[in-house]
Amino acid sequence: MQEEEELPAGWRRFKQTTEKEIDRGWRGLNGSELRKLTADDTDPKKRVGLNRGLHGFKRMTHMIHEELSRSIIGIAMAVLNELKPDLDEKLYERALVIELRQCGHRVEAQRVFPVSYHGQVIGSLTPDLIVDDAIIVDAKVVAAFTDAHIAQMVGYLAITGLELALLLNFKNARLEWKRVVREVKRDSPTPNLQV
Repeated sequence: MQEEEELPAGWRRFKQTTEKEIDRGWRGLNGSELRKLTADDTDPKKRVGLNRGLHGFKRMTHMIHEELSRSIIGIAMAVLNELKPDLDEKLYERALVIELRQCGHRVEAQRVFPVSYHGQVIGSLTPDLIVDDAIIVDAKVVAAFTDAHIAQMVGYLAITGLELALLLNFKNARLEWKRVVREVKRDSPTPNLQV
């Protein structure tokens, strides 16, 4: 418990949410789903009917890049608190680059990835940020995430070969986020982004 008392409130909430996400086997939570969670969700005695799939086995045993995700979301919360909501996406993106680098993360902004079809380059995709060669981060200022936003992240993940993208929504006073996870074949190697 002492560890939780030392963490700021936003981090405690994120840590508790992350533990709930793992416990329930969810792929991701966004900010609006977090607000819907109640005290009953945190009480193990009242959790009836959860994790009944797969004959009682938990569907998900770990979160991909959990610590890095936690760090990025915490930094995004700090950026939102300082800049306030509903500004231009590029402002949040630039502020994230500054904060992430100050916290010791490697950040690539607007890296261009060629897209090929039958061996011929047909265009390119440009994710907003790639953090520590592991997570794509995309800052948005939208009313709500749509299927188009998720599809865009799936495309970025497929082209880059990375496993996780974070959509961050700076529209409201509360940061909203969505984790987009790419299903990875076990026999495919992870690409080297240090080219």
